[in-house]
Amino acid sequence: MDKSGTTATFLYLTEEAVIVANVGDSRAILSVGASYEEDHASAIQLTVDHVASDKNEKKIIEQNGGYIERNGGIERVNGVMAVSRSIGDIPLASILSRQPHIVAMTRDEINARCEYVEKTSFAYNTSVRDSKMPCFIVLASDGLWDVMNNQEVIDMVQLVLRRHDDDSGISWEDGGAFQEAAQMLTEEAYIRGSSDNIGVCVVALA
Repeated sequence: MDKSGTTATFLYLTEEAVIVANVGDSRAILSVGASYEEDHASAIQLTVDHVASDKNEKKIIEQNGGYIERNGGIERVNGVMAVSRSIGDIPLASILSRQPHIVAMTRDEINARCEYVEKTSFAYNTSVRDSKMPCFIVLASDGLWDVMNNQEVIDMVQLVLRRHDDDSGISWEDGGAFQEAAQMLTEEAYIRGSSDNIGVCVVALA
């Protein structure tokens, strides 16, 4: 029987709500204030990194009969696992918490956070460009977050969306730009020397 385990980050979208949940150190971040015209987008982390080095996670592990030991320069559950919550990992099942961190927001709350900036050319009395950039969430495994911080990730996605070009086949309307952004993030993590698995998904919310 396979006794390995995995982390998980979950995104559920409805017309009324956005729900994000996670166990482990896979992460989801939300863009705020993204615009085609200016570099002022910022990142809001929606998930919690469940790692052995976190003091609250350490307390849970110890209450469950486990311990935290530094191994290879990293604090680990029973000297083995860096993450403190997961799916699977049967040998540590009695020690690890399976409780996910959950964030639920209404669409109105999301829309309030996704601040769009309109910019108009008064010289021609026409819109220079529709500066509304779709609000998006980036979900990724720790292979990305080990080598890039939240802001760097948001900036790279915004860069791809800003230079989208329907003629080149990169269009956010049909999802092409989001696929391109996910691919670029994956490649960037590899270039920066990430040694863990790298899974990236970029999802438009508006």
